[in-house]
Amino acid sequence: YVLGQKAKKTLLTMNIIWLSEIKWNYLKTRKQQIISRFPKESFVFFVEPISKKISNNYFPKKYSNIKAVTIPQIRSVNSKLLSHILSYIFIRKFFNVITALWFNIFFKKIINNTNCLITSNVYWSSIIRTFKNKYPELSIVYDCNDNPLAFPGTPDYKKEYFLETLLLVNKIIIPHLSYKNFIPIEYHSKIEIITNGVDYELFQTIDKPIKKLKKVKKPIIMYIGAISEWFDFELIEYLINNTPYNYVLIGPVSNNSKKRLDQLNSIQNRMFYLNAIKHEDIPSYLSKASVCIVPFIKDELTKSVLPNKLFEYSAAGKPSVMTNFNSYLNEFSDFVTITSNKDKFANELKTQIENPRSETVMKDFAKTFDWKILSLQFYDYIREIT
Repeated sequence: YVLGQKAKKTLLTMNIIWLSEIKWNYLKTRKQQIISRFPKESFVFFVEPISKKISNNYFPKKYSNIKAVTIPQIRSVNSKLLSHILSYIFIRKFFNVITALWFNIFFKKIINNTNCLITSNVYWSSIIRTFKNKYPELSIVYDCNDNPLAFPGTPDYKKEYFLETLLLVNKIIIPHLSYKNFIPIEYHSKIEIITNGVDYELFQTIDKPIKKLKKVKKPIIMYIGAISEWFDFELIEYLINNTPYNYVLIGPVSNNSKKRLDQLNSIQNRMFYLNAIKHEDIPSYLSKASVCIVPFIKDELTKSVLPNKLFEYSAAGKPSVMTNFNSYLNEFSDFVTITSNKDKFANELKTQIENPRSETVMKDFAKTFDWKILSLQFYDYIREIT
């Protein structure tokens, strides 16, 4: 489209550039769920970081009305050597110059016809500053889906990029009120809340038998998601030793958590671990669960997080119990039991096995958080501010 500023405000469709911190074909996170449901008449250029494990799209790869392209960018790294090298500001500035040149190869012409620039990756702040100066009327949005400074191993210099991003963008979208806790108050006037959600229709379909769980006897207590430093291993160990149930944990494991997981695996042969599964297979696995859990410790990351699995468990009609890692989530206490007391947690598992919450109530609750609704809300919001 060749768009004048007045025409931009009246269009029902848009051209969008999204600067991401993860690959398009990685796990189905908030951004993929939202973007994939944008109107087909719109167009999204999804800029993804380089990866060693997942294929890189150095030339744009089309996914329906989305094109994903890989552009190397600064990122937090596990290597101590690389982390030390990136700690020098002149190294990061040099890297930013390379990134800017690479970005211009694909977007020099496209940026003129772009309605909205969205970032979920704070390391793009220097590029954002350049385009804000050059295109002052371009709407720039930060989709702040996690506290970027709270992940394990986050370098100190990332705070500079985070604060600069908050300063430069026109609007900040967060999934829940609790996310305001790590955003300085001077930026609160920019904030809009658009919650996390669930692909409700997907979770109504069970399309395959799960052979891996065939020999696991019920009742089954299940967790599906990443297993990392925020996972409450002490609670799981206590539950295994003090309840008669089988525990199934499913998801990718961080390097720092593998040893602790191995220790759990050796307890009484009632803990079963499965590696990450495809998103579309989650409902079939959940069909085998008696109760689902969200066992997180409370730390800088989790105290301001709204996990999608809360809505996914509910969409599958499964009762769930979670720890009190984010006190703001007590608003959902009619639909999930919240306690960090180990005895109460164990007792609630027993209660939900013997007298589970209404499946209909759980599904009705989850239906209000359908990604179809939230994607439209997100799209309408960014259209209004362009």
